[in-house]
Amino acid sequence: MAQDLGGEAVKLPIFRSEQRAISDVTRKEVFDLLRLSETRFHGSRPEIDFLDQIYNLDELPSTDGRLAYNTARKDIFQHTVNNEDWDVDWVFTDSRFQLKNGPDEILLRFLAETLHPLVRDYSDAEELAKQYNALLRMDGWQLLPVREISGRPVYGPVPFAADGALVFGSARSIQQKLDSAYLGTQITRLQQAVLNDPELAIGTAKEFLESVVKTVLQTKGEAWNPSDSFPSLVKQALKVVKVVPDGISRQQETEQAVRVLVNNLGSSVDKLAEIRNWHGSGHGKDAKPVAGEVWLAEHHARFAVGVSIQIAQFIFDCLQAEGARPLDVVPANAQFQSDSADEYDPFADE
Repeated sequence: MAQDLGGEAVKLPIFRSEQRAISDVTRKEVFDLLRLSETRFHGSRPEIDFLDQIYNLDELPSTDGRLAYNTARKDIFQHTVNNEDWDVDWVFTDSRFQLKNGPDEILLRFLAETLHPLVRDYSDAEELAKQYNALLRMDGWQLLPVREISGRPVYGPVPFAADGALVFGSARSIQQKLDSAYLGTQITRLQQAVLNDPELAIGTAKEFLESVVKTVLQTKGEAWNPSDSFPSLVKQALKVVKVVPDGISRQQETEQAVRVLVNNLGSSVDKLAEIRNWHGSGHGKDAKPVAGEVWLAEHHARFAVGVSIQIAQFIFDCLQAEGARPLDVVPANAQFQSDSADEYDPFADE
């Protein structure tokens, strides 16, 4: 069993298939990226410590015929520490590690480890991930934050679908502007759950929008009541940002029309989440319906995710247009007691 770089024991990855969607061309370009940029794949960690996270170095064979170096661990130590007579990029073409010709999962796990917080600092990892993704997305993969360690993103492989790039690109734009690993983890969960667990995707879509809305409210110095409903939070955020520019013709009517439109969309997300609760709050990607059980479908999830992200983008863009800059991201479950117990009616006339 390997040790996760965060200190928790984890099982070695199970490589479930020999699929190789990532082409030889892409693999070469990824390796060239690391070579030409003089970026050491193992970052600030010794090569053996890095590779220990992915491979069992005591079981892999040695390329050195001498008995003293009869395992991969001893072999690597001899030639990278004692003698240092291997090239710095030796691992890319070493057949034992299956990076050049092995399954996609091995390469993706390796690249994800190069972005780990203990291997590379946040800004370097973020930039390297962008460069990886520019290459990997051509073959249907990307590396995105999937969890956090001490507030720092931990990257993992996520399938890339071109038809979802526009929607999720908007969400990633918000995440990057707020520099938030929390939002990054939510977005990655959304991307994974849309196909595998629509009900989880619907709930996460609501949480993503609620987090952005509360972040906007906090930035504007507005409190909210813990008992406020989700639609009322959306309505409150729309009241504190400029939804149309000053000086536009029929400004009051236009503001009212925009707010009603966005409020109604927000209420649709809330209703879908309510329906989701009737059928369970999410099953996990490996779950399957039991006989006679019917779950919500992918198109329900896509609707909730798409609407949530677009509302979040609109409200956040309105805030930015005012020149306001949020300092912290507010989690969806955060409570900030307001002085007033009055709850907004999302359908009340403006």
